[in-house]
Amino acid sequence: MLARRGQFHQSVLGAHISAYDQTAVATLREITGKLIAAGVPAGDALSRAQALIYATVQKQSALLAFLDVFWLLCLLALAAVPLVLLIKNTRRGAPAAAGH
Repeated sequence: MLARRGQFHQSVLGAHISAYDQTAVATLREITGKLIAAGVPAGDALSRAQALIYATVQKQSALLAFLDVFWLLCLLALAAVPLVLLIKNTRRGAPAAAGH
């Protein structure tokens, strides 16, 4: 489930990053400019900037997937509480019933 939710969130987050999204293009330009200023060759700066953005999308999608699984486990734990209340209470020191 964790992998499936990670892929889902990656596809949703990745859909917001395109050549038509002005924010994504501005971020790509900014990262590329910082890489060039740090001494990365101009030919490699764009591909490295894209890789950094992709790594960020992967990290965020993994975090969202873990949150989804966490909430599911919380719901399952809450659903198990009534089942715990249905367990028969036995007194200490009372003879155990034959279980054969």
